[in-house]
Amino acid sequence: THHPLRGTAGELGAGPGLPGGKTPEQSFMVTVDKSHGGLLGLELGEATLEITAISASGLVGTWNIANPDSSVVPGNMIVDVNGHTNLESILKELQRDAPLCIVLSRSNTSLWQDSFCPDLH
Repeated sequence: THHPLRGTAGELGAGPGLPGGKTPEQSFMVTVDKSHGGLLGLELGEATLEITAISASGLVGTWNIANPDSSVVPGNMIVDVNGHTNLESILKELQRDAPLCIVLSRSNTSLWQDSFCPDLH
């Protein structure tokens, strides 16, 4: 028998074998150079690594202006920094004055709203 909930992740575009059902399109990379100092200009939840605010004057704000197609927005979550994927290592990397390669995951919220609740806008 076919269970109605099975296969929904695949139908929503979640690729097999990717943690948390993330698709490659939901992740993107940001590179900023902190080797000369400067602030990232990010506020994030230290337990979740979810970005809550971005300062336009910080390094990430500068990235957003130069890269509008892959801009960082509140709700994105940091999943990897310079190859580090656990919480403690990511927080340490973000504090280093060094070039940073940050991989972020876009929130699933817009996917769910667009798929199921188009009237809520």
